[in-house]
Amino acid sequence: MPDRLALITSCQYRAARAILQWSLEELSERSGVSVSTLRRIENHPSIPPLTTEVYQKVVCTFLDARIRFLPDDGSSEGGPGVLYCYPTRGTDDDVLKNRPLSPPIE
Repeated sequence: MPDRLALITSCQYRAARAILQWSLEELSERSGVSVSTLRRIENHPSIPPLTTEVYQKVVCTFLDARIRFLPDDGSSEGGPGVLYCYPTRGTDDDVLKNRPLSPPIE
């Protein structure tokens, strides 16, 4: 099992769900990941250890909902974050299908 996947923190998972106003149950239904697993992810003190399968299910669900995870850039002005990308007029949703997904960090 990969040790850390793309360095998304538990706070970022909670923030993404809050932005979308989704309950744990709704995220579970959309992602196919159990509520108990999602609760463990969100309650972890930092970067939750996830299997590649769980990571991809949860992160892809958020990406499909226009959530983007921002890395900690090491500057004093920023840290890990979450961004909601509002759809714009003329946006082609096919662009979202070609979204980059960070590979697992072994």
